[in-house]
Amino acid sequence: MEDQNQIHDLIDKYLDENLQPQETEHLERLLLKSETARKAFWELTEIHGLLRETLNNLPANQGSEESIIKFKRTNRLLKLTLTAACIATGLLLAATWKAQNRPGPAQIAENFGQSHQYLAKIGFQSREVRDSGKFIPEQFLKSGPLELSEGLMELVFFNNVTVLLQGPAGIHLKSLDHMVLSHGQFTAEVPEGAEGFTVSTPQGKIIDLGTQFGVSVTEDGNVETHVFSGEIEVSHKGRKRKLREAQALRLATTGVDNLNASPKKFPSLKAVLDVEVPHGSFENEAIVESEGWPGKSGIWSGDNVHIVGSEQGIQPHSGKKMLRFYQTYHDSEVVQPGNNSYMCTQQQLIDIRDLRLAHPEARLTAEIKAHFNRIDAGPTTDSQFTVGIRSITGSPSNPLYSQTSRRKSIISDNDPMTWEPVVTKISIPRDTKFILIEVEASENEFNDPHESEELHGHYVDSISLRIERSPIPGRN
Repeated sequence: MEDQNQIHDLIDKYLDENLQPQETEHLERLLLKSETARKAFWELTEIHGLLRETLNNLPANQGSEESIIKFKRTNRLLKLTLTAACIATGLLLAATWKAQNRPGPAQIAENFGQSHQYLAKIGFQSREVRDSGKFIPEQFLKSGPLELSEGLMELVFFNNVTVLLQGPAGIHLKSLDHMVLSHGQFTAEVPEGAEGFTVSTPQGKIIDLGTQFGVSVTEDGNVETHVFSGEIEVSHKGRKRKLREAQALRLATTGVDNLNASPKKFPSLKAVLDVEVPHGSFENEAIVESEGWPGKSGIWSGDNVHIVGSEQGIQPHSGKKMLRFYQTYHDSEVVQPGNNSYMCTQQQLIDIRDLRLAHPEARLTAEIKAHFNRIDAGPTTDSQFTVGIRSITGSPSNPLYSQTSRRKSIISDNDPMTWEPVVTKISIPRDTKFILIEVEASENEFNDPHESEELHGHYVDSISLRIERSPIPGRN
């Protein structure tokens, strides 16, 4: 497997024109044989080009001479970049670019001569947008008009402003802090440091003062703007007015109406929902059982483990306690001769019924993260750890698994000073009642007999669960 850091270092040196002859040959070999290297090359050279073009097109008072010089490249370098990439990728990469509806090298070169600035990147896309084929995942967007016929699409500006657009809608991207909404609706979130983001509409301008707000424009040009948090300034027919949280206005040619803000009228940005893993750090008399399948939610249960403090040169990842894996069977299991398991597993059921009731139509994803560590007891030291996550449709005593589950394993290093995180996630089906999370240590090097100490110093700590709700369409 290629060293990702080495590939990126070589590409960075290439873009900085600092490659030595032997490094040039090495990069060429990597590009010829490795799809991973070719993908990294295209991504980094494209981003480099976007930065160069944007900086070169900034007004004189918006970019320092130093920053422009830093990213400025000669036409010769651009030609070398495109030529090298074409040689390395050949017809396969050309076909890939065509299939993805992405601009080819000639089109990229042509774009470099245009005056448009790259302002944003596409984030979330609903199924309707993906199926339309009009936009590419994580596509960069230049200044200019944009039409969305249906569905939801998230625009992440390079100043960290997020706009969730709901179709049918038409906008025009003017700059990092200015866009026009001609029809349709969106919700915007403006972080600290990006205040002043301005939205032009048929009835006037809306200037953000650090907030989350929604704007809609009807076919006849009437405008509504609702403030969900923070403050905005509305300019209409020469008059300015400030709106704060829970306030809203309707702007029309006939006048202005005061309204109460209604978040459900507008698309909802994606949100991270708080879900605690009980005893995820094994502190404060954490409940951990060696009884096989957990019979209720909120406890750990599975094979033989112990909660311990610092030992064998390993400190807990957080707090004063951590979980040590011991045996690959649980207390109530009858071990048959010759039936020698090689995995020590602990599981916990997380009840998400209330969460699902609160978001019945939303798409939810669940992500588990755990940190692992082990001692180095020689070349036969077992080194594999795994996290798993499953959706459960049933009850703890009579579980029915849905089709959604995922596991991810690592081969850990032999440094007891480093805790290694492992992450995996699933999309949660709508009939899910519980999430089952699993942590596991495996005898991947030597399967010791049951009567011996099977795992000699293998630990897990700081287990967390993150559930994300995807954006939701507004009802305006």
